Amino acid sequence: MKRYFLTKWNPAYLDEYGTLPSKYNEWSSISDIGKMQNGEVLTEEEYIHTENAIISSLISMMQDMGISVLYTMHLEKKSDLGDYLKKSESYHALYTNHMKEVFLKITEGMPLDGQDLADAMRLILREHFWCGLYARTSHFLVRFCYDLDVDIVCMGLSEPILSNIQTKGLYIRVVEEYM
Repeated sequence: MKRYFLTKWNPAYLDEYGTLPSKYNEWSSISDIGKMQNGEVLTEEEYIHTENAIISSLISMMQDMGISVLYTMHLEKKSDLGDYLKKSESYHALYTNHMKEVFLKITEGMPLDGQDLADAMRLILREHFWCGLYARTSHFLVRFCYDLDVDIVCMGLSEPILSNIQTKGLYIRVVEEYM
């Protein structure tokens, strides 16, 4: 088994603890849209590009391993419907009716696939709720961390998947190998 860390942060800039030093002043969430970061304003397009890259990378990993369904675990709702609606109004173009349906129906142990899975991942990345995702049929576990980082435990990722992640502007590294 291997443990990977998928991130938008260039590992060359991380300190010895794997943290990006504050001097880099990088954006790390949807709430940074419209704010100045390193002399540039974060746009909705840049945010969604990174979010899409993370989600499509995770789905590519699943497909490569023959996984079509992930199940929720350790679900924690971080916001209620009112908070969800307030945030979705602030970034109206980035939210869909289907995302609201997923937000309302998500439960512990729920199987997710297709658009439900993609929208659940978006909602986790946007900090509306948190949960891990796992496959029941093979060794694949996804845990979302702060700052758009994703922790993945699986049997191993193929070289084409690893290369594809890099072409999307993301970084992935092995952080631990299990016997």
